[in-house]
Amino acid sequence: MAPGIRSVAPVLESWVIVLLIVSASFAADLLGEPPLRIHPVVLIGRMASFLDRKLRFTDRLRAAGVLLWVLCVVVPVALSAFLLRVLYSLGFVLVWFLVSVFLLKSSFTLFSMDRHVKPIVESLRSGEIDDARRHLQLIVRRPTADLDTGLICSAVVESVAEGLVDGTCSPLLFFSVLGVLGALGYRAVNTLDSMVGYTSPEYLEIGWFSAKADTAANYLTARLVGILTVIAAYILGLNARGSWVTFRRDHSRTRSRNAGCPMAAFAGALNVRLEKRSEYVIGEGYGYPGIREVEASLKLMKLVTLLFTTLVAITFSLLMAGRYLRWWL
Repeated sequence: MAPGIRSVAPVLESWVIVLLIVSASFAADLLGEPPLRIHPVVLIGRMASFLDRKLRFTDRLRAAGVLLWVLCVVVPVALSAFLLRVLYSLGFVLVWFLVSVFLLKSSFTLFSMDRHVKPIVESLRSGEIDDARRHLQLIVRRPTADLDTGLICSAVVESVAEGLVDGTCSPLLFFSVLGVLGALGYRAVNTLDSMVGYTSPEYLEIGWFSAKADTAANYLTARLVGILTVIAAYILGLNARGSWVTFRRDHSRTRSRNAGCPMAAFAGALNVRLEKRSEYVIGEGYGYPGIREVEASLKLMKLVTLLFTTLVAITFSLLMAGRYLRWWL
């Protein structure tokens, strides 16, 4: 084999491996989530809950919060790296591949939002608003007992938009740069934020580092998703100009530095007002969304995911694969 071909072959092989892992993980997501007893996110969550209780003996809760974060992020990543390295070194390549797919799939959700939103839409169509509120509670933190149809649909669109960042695009971005272990590490960071990253007195100290780390991890992705939403809105014939204007004007209205980016872009694209009572209003001048806008938000979410995967995640993966594949083993 010519020297030039020998130098290119490992890179091509790395690209094929990356594309196979991504494709297989997308296919696996169609089957739903892994069993809870072996789901990495569930196990990380249980670990965080255990450490949260055990580390509260000290009055230095900020330091305890850093320790909690380090243990819950480093330990799962280190154990996974060791397992993958052993499997690959022993020649169990197929098992290594399947474990890699399992870990990547566990770090993101492509189709779960559809599964959560459809029962809400069906309940609203049939006039069962109490059922819609009950289903909504599965995807939002806010109280839902007194929300009317407009605020229910607003909460759904907000969740669809925000879920694009931490549920799908950020894990794929970290995979594209740091491989399977990067995606798993990101999911650990995001899980800790959802468990202890609150501003309530109980978690303000011990959860401060987890909250800051999650903000940093999602900072770039949130803004990329906002921009890609404008492009997707143009492709779908939605209000691309409104998406851009609202994105630039309203992205900082939420308490989170990141959540407002995709929500504002979605609000402008759909010509809707998104509101969380006594927290924020995005897209002033528009009306609340209805069922039609909720369904449009799902289409918008899917196209943004496709654009992000093809333009960002796979591009980065192919650029980095030949050089950094050994990080992923």
